Amino acid sequence: MLNDKRLDEILDRALAHYSDVEPLAGLEDRVLQRILAGRVPAKRPTVLGWAVAGSCLALLFAVVVVLGMRHTTPTPWNAALTSAAPPRSTPIPNVAAPPVLRRVATSHVVAAKRLPKQADFPTRTPMTVEEKALVSFVTRSPETAAKLFSEWQHNATE
Repeated sequence: MLNDKRLDEILDRALAHYSDVEPLAGLEDRVLQRILAGRVPAKRPTVLGWAVAGSCLALLFAVVVVLGMRHTTPTPWNAALTSAAPPRSTPIPNVAAPPVLRRVATSHVVAAKRLPKQADFPTRTPMTVEEKALVSFVTRSPETAAKLFSEWQHNATE
């Protein structure tokens, strides 16, 4: 305890002597001058900066105008394109062509005629020869078909 009191007295005297010291003359002025010297003056926009900004704005405007004016018109359905397709094993159901669109003086797009509504959509197609053969094979020998299917499934998982 005695040592703690002695240490406290030494520290109190040292701190009292330390706090009595006056700041150096002109310290405040030197600090303020350093702060002001460290500031960078605000740069004013140059002619080159304005030119770059203006050209970017003009380019953006041109892109907006070009994209705004671009429009696509639907191409009419052509029966000749479907006749060039390779023959299929199932017949293609007879479906009416999509309506041909025309422009009216008021720039509204109006459909010339509407598609007919089908009672059953999508239209059912008759079974192919391969599908009929598969059905007849499964009905004649279901055990063999089940065995082949399980082998096929086992091979597919491997």
